[in-house]
Amino acid sequence: GAWVAFASDKNSDALELFKRHNPETKTTKAVFGRGKLKTVNGTIEWLKNHLVPIIGQAAFDKGEYHLHLSPPCQKVSQYNCNMRLEGTHNDADKLVLTRWCLALVRKLGLISWSIEQVVSKNVEALLKQRGFAFERVVCSDYGCPQLRKRIIAAPGPLLEHLKQLQSQIDSVTPAKVLVGTLKLPSGALIKIGTDNTPCTPYYDRRAKRYRRNRPIRPTENTRSVNEPTYTVTGKGLKLLLKCGGVVRMPFECLVALQGFERGYFQSVPVTRAIRLNGDAVPVQMASAIMRAAACVIAGPGGWGTRPTP
Repeated sequence: GAWVAFASDKNSDALELFKRHNPETKTTKAVFGRGKLKTVNGTIEWLKNHLVPIIGQAAFDKGEYHLHLSPPCQKVSQYNCNMRLEGTHNDADKLVLTRWCLALVRKLGLISWSIEQVVSKNVEALLKQRGFAFERVVCSDYGCPQLRKRIIAAPGPLLEHLKQLQSQIDSVTPAKVLVGTLKLPSGALIKIGTDNTPCTPYYDRRAKRYRRNRPIRPTENTRSVNEPTYTVTGKGLKLLLKCGGVVRMPFECLVALQGFERGYFQSVPVTRAIRLNGDAVPVQMASAIMRAAACVIAGPGGWGTRPTP
């Protein structure tokens, strides 16, 4: 299995949770675009200062470790906001942090790395332009009970190992994880959305503006618990009850669909925990990436022991 040596995030809640469940892992808060983290060279120096005491100089120099990056592509990301404040960033550029991550992994010369992104034609075009291998993945192919689609950019060998893992992992449905006290009411369907169904533009007199989407009817956008469900996001999911009512899915059910243990987020207020849960890479998908990375770095069977500094 893989050993997580170091984790960084700009979200204090995320770091606190990770540290609570992985006390031996070194964590630190980091906001890219500030201080040393403003440039690729500065970030490499920052990584070296944190990683060498943990994995050793030789492993760092040879790139014998896996680096996973999950950059937000929205223009409201902290990195983009920092660049706009300094007048060095184009408001229309939503992929600046993605390009920054690509430059980082290329300069580090790692044998194993991965970048996770939402499915986007712009992201795919950027990856093709820069000559990076990538695959569109569906998390349900890796034991996750939801149809969460993502782009994974990584070295070719890692992507090949990731494909091979599909045949070794059994499919999982919500019915298999929402059991016991998490079991949904009889006949309930999982539902998403309230106002995002494309339609012919019409004028909403109440809102005093034209709309290109209409409210979703109660029976629309629903799935059975016996098939992979919709993507769990920071907005959660809903349930269509047998009686016709629509209610929010309980938070612990959302946690189970992401693959986390029950009570994983108990130290964080529910409103923030819902967002953290939805933003996370599903545990099953993260596990598959790490298994593939272990094969790339240490051959079939992966890492057996932690590296010696």
